[in-house]
Amino acid sequence: MSETTAPDEGTTVGGRRRARLLIIVIGIALVVLGIAAAVVWSVLRTAHGPAEAVRDYAALIAEGDADAASSLVDPVAWAEGREEVASVLVSDEVLASSLEPFSVLDIELGGDATADAAVGSTVLVEVDYAVGDERGRAALRVEREEDGPFGATRWRVVDPLVVPIAVESNVPAVGPAILGGEPIELSGPSFAGAEQLIALVYPGEYQVIAPERTSFSAPTEYVLALSDAEPSVQDPSAGAALPPAAEVQLWFDPTAELVDTVSEA
Repeated sequence: MSETTAPDEGTTVGGRRRARLLIIVIGIALVVLGIAAAVVWSVLRTAHGPAEAVRDYAALIAEGDADAASSLVDPVAWAEGREEVASVLVSDEVLASSLEPFSVLDIELGGDATADAAVGSTVLVEVDYAVGDERGRAALRVEREEDGPFGATRWRVVDPLVVPIAVESNVPAVGPAILGGEPIELSGPSFAGAEQLIALVYPGEYQVIAPERTSFSAPTEYVLALSDAEPSVQDPSAGAALPPAAEVQLWFDPTAELVDTVSEA
C-alpha cells in the first residue's frame, strides 16, 4: 500500500508570509504611485502660470531671439489700428544692434491678479528689466486659455514687450534715419505740435544714424528704449494711444557746400 505524503507545514506558512509581504509591497507601491501622480498633476496644473508665460517670452528677448519672441506675440498685429505707429523694428538684426544687453530683473503678478482667473480672462504681469545699468518697467496682459492635457493650465502673452520711441527733427522731410539697419521715420519737433511718428522696438540702446544729404547733416544720436509704465497708467488695449516712452532729436545744420552755394548766390 502506498503512503500519502502530507504537505510540509513550514512550506505552507512560508508561502503565506511571502504572499502577505507581496500584498504589502504592492499596496505601498500603489500608494507611492498615487502620491507621485498627485504631485505630477499638481506640477502640470501650476507650473505654467501667467508669470511663467511672461518669463519664457522675455527670456527669448534676453537671448537675442527677436524672431522667436515675435512668433509668440506679434508686435505688428498688436500695432494694427494704432495710427501713430509708423514702424515696428523688432528683428534679430535690430535687437543685435543694441549697445547694451537686455536682462530680466523680476516678474510678478500685478495688483490683485491671480493665477486662478477664469478661462478667457486676462491678468496683468509686471516686468522689471534692465538695459545695461538702466532699469525699465512694463505691465503685460496675459490671457488664460483652455486647459491642456491632465488639467495643465495654459497662458498666452497678449502684449509685446516693446518700447514706443520717436525721432524728432527740425527737417523731418529729409528722413528716414537708420536704426539697426532699418529705416525709421522722422517726426517734426514736438514743441511745435508736430505729429510724433512711433516706432516700436524691443528694449535696448540703439544708434540712430541721420540720413546723408548734400544740403543738411546731423550727428549720429543714441536712444535708450526703456518703458516705465505702471499698470494703473498703461492701457495696452487695442487702439490705445502710444505716447513715446523714449525720444531722440536729430537736428540738422546746413552743410559747408550749401553755405558756399548760398554765399556765392
